[in-house]
Amino acid sequence: MSEATNRPRAATDVIEALAIAWRLTMADFVQLWLLALIPIGVMTVITVAVSVPCLGWLLLLVSLLLVKPQFLAGLYAALVRPVDGRPLDFNDLFAAYRERFVESMVAMLPVYAIWIVFSLVVMAISGVSMFGAQMFRHAANEFGPLGVFSGGAAALATLLSLLFAIGLIALVMFLPLTIWDHRGSGWDAFLAAVRLSMARFGQALGFAALAFVIYALAWIVGLMLLCIGVVVTLPIAAAWVGMATVLLYRGWTGREDAPAIPVPPAPAPAPVAPP
Repeated sequence: MSEATNRPRAATDVIEALAIAWRLTMADFVQLWLLALIPIGVMTVITVAVSVPCLGWLLLLVSLLLVKPQFLAGLYAALVRPVDGRPLDFNDLFAAYRERFVESMVAMLPVYAIWIVFSLVVMAISGVSMFGAQMFRHAANEFGPLGVFSGGAAALATLLSLLFAIGLIALVMFLPLTIWDHRGSGWDAFLAAVRLSMARFGQALGFAALAFVIYALAWIVGLMLLCIGVVVTLPIAAAWVGMATVLLYRGWTGREDAPAIPVPPAPAPAPVAPP
């Protein structure tokens, strides 16, 4: 039996999925790095360009609706191949533009809405703490009860943001995969991702926390390597976490052939000239 046939194609345990995905990452390091570098590079360029006056909001809108959802779905579609033991195809990065353009965009809208609402709550907490500090700064020094309250409120806002980010990742971590299994309905793809995570929310939360740590370490190590190291560490982290997500998606759905990614039709044979 060949290695490709014998390799695990699904996992139900988070640590097992990460271990298998790490071996797959190391087995095809350069190709996977290049694959993940493309969407990360494009989104990074757009993020930097958002600071351009006048065009910033337009570029941000383009990124959130027309770049990030489609590239995420395409990246995860591409990462299915190494999990199956098949060679990578960089054309898969653009598969969502061909097959799931609207669905991927619609599926991300609830995620953005949830994040905006929570961000407003966090801003309110931070604003109250800053307002209180300004109102009573003459009545207490920074080491007094008011200073403790103000610092505590700011720390609470930061902690809530971190916990919420991990929780949101846990809820929608399968979204780039459920998009492929729900043609014609981005909303159904969103609900399917949430239901699958909620069924094993403890494990999903643990995986999201580990993924957060992996990305944080990728940033730290990359910055330590003269900053340009993030060009290597972040794409590798994305490929590693992405393949682990594919393995868990298959294990938790019980479908080793999931997701149902459309196969583009083979090109028509060239006409044969008559003799």
